[in-house]
Amino acid sequence: VIEGLKNHSPNKVFRAEVSHPDGTIYSITIIEISLEVGKNLISITAEDITDAKRAEREVVESEEKYKALFRANADPVFLVNQDSGTIVDVNKAACDLYGYSRDSFLGMNIVSVAADTQKTAEYIQQAVSFTPIDYHLHRNGRACPVELSTVLVQIKGENTVITTTRDITKRVMVEEAIAQIRRNFQSFFNTTED
Repeated sequence: VIEGLKNHSPNKVFRAEVSHPDGTIYSITIIEISLEVGKNLISITAEDITDAKRAEREVVESEEKYKALFRANADPVFLVNQDSGTIVDVNKAACDLYGYSRDSFLGMNIVSVAADTQKTAEYIQQAVSFTPIDYHLHRNGRACPVELSTVLVQIKGENTVITTTRDITKRVMVEEAIAQIRRNFQSFFNTTED
C-alpha cells in the first residue's frame, strides 16, 4: 500500500490488496489520501471491497455460464424484448434453423419469422409458457412446425422473453402418417362390413 501511495498524488482513489496477519488477503479501495507537505504524515480512509469484488467475480462467472448454455443449446433460442418484439440475441441453432446470420436477426422483429404474425405477437406479449405447435418461416419462405417454450425475465431492466423453439417437422410427419394409416384401416373395415 505504501508503494502505491508514493506513486499517487494527494486525494486520489485507487485499489490495493492487503494481507491480514492471519494470511487473509483483502481488497480495499483507498478513498482519500492526504499528504502534509514537509511531514511524513499520511491519512488514509479505506473501504474493504472484498465482498464486492467476490460478488463481481460471481456475476462475471454467472454471465459466462449463461452465455455458454445459451450458445451451446441444440434448440434455437431467441431473446426478445417483450414490449417491442425486437430480437436482442439468438444462438447458433436459431441461425442454422432459420437461415439468417446473427447480425441479420439482431434488431429484427420476432414476427418476421412467424407464419401467423398476430398469434406470435400475442405469445410474446403474454409470455405464453408453452405452445405445442406453431409455424415459423425459414429465410427461404419454407414453413416449419415448431414447439415453443417461453419464460419472461428481466435483463438490464427490460422485460425479455426467452423463447426456445424446437423443430417438430419429423414428429408432425410421423403423426400425419399414423393418422393416414388409421384412416386407411377405418376405410378398410368400413368396406368389409358392407
